[in-house]
Amino acid sequence: MGKSMSIKNNPKKTVYDYTFYQQDGPGHIKAQVIKIAKDINAKNVLDIGAGSGWLVKALLAQNINAIGCDSSPISIKKGLVTKGEATKLPFLSNSFELVTAISLIEHLNISGAKKFLGEVKRVLRPSGYLFLITPNYASPLRFIQRKNWHGYLDSTHIKFYTPLSLRSFLKKNDFYNFKMTFPPPNPQYFDWILPRPIKKSPVQIKMLLNFLANTTPLTLLKNSFAILAQTRRNE
Repeated sequence: MGKSMSIKNNPKKTVYDYTFYQQDGPGHIKAQVIKIAKDINAKNVLDIGAGSGWLVKALLAQNINAIGCDSSPISIKKGLVTKGEATKLPFLSNSFELVTAISLIEHLNISGAKKFLGEVKRVLRPSGYLFLITPNYASPLRFIQRKNWHGYLDSTHIKFYTPLSLRSFLKKNDFYNFKMTFPPPNPQYFDWILPRPIKKSPVQIKMLLNFLANTTPLTLLKNSFAILAQTRRNE
């Protein structure tokens, strides 16, 4: 479970076109990031790989100052998403209390990922936080779905992590204080990870299963995983 893997010559391909950059994001992720931002009292949030700006919009709606960054010119929206690379962020140092990167790090090779983390540390204020979501290379679904596993369906995914390998990688790059279990902040999102047959179960059973899947080590087996980490930079 501690391994990570680099992928070459992936036969599948995902097109990041105009339609992709108009898509909204998952409600449970919006709710979770909003909760994290409020819990750590983040005044300024940066979302890297912002896409359509869906997460930025959700944060702004909660009166949390946020800005997105994306390398695609299709993504750029004035006051919402600015153009920039994850490895060379166009922001001043010490600007944010929270940086988010949803489904981003798997697009970077190991060298790029190190540069990305260095830039995150630079733009974060001392003791700021980084929140990541990425496909879970340790998920049993990878073995069940094989070539149809969601991590493999995008040819731009070049590096996969398990929860343990990403935690180790972050630790080597001066992050600490890790959190990897995130209970659903709102009951309306209890269904989102459950298999279709279980979704027909009584709500009490669904709530229990979802609670266990998000607050116990079972979360490390999900198809994707999240991790919250704090920077050690204290100057």
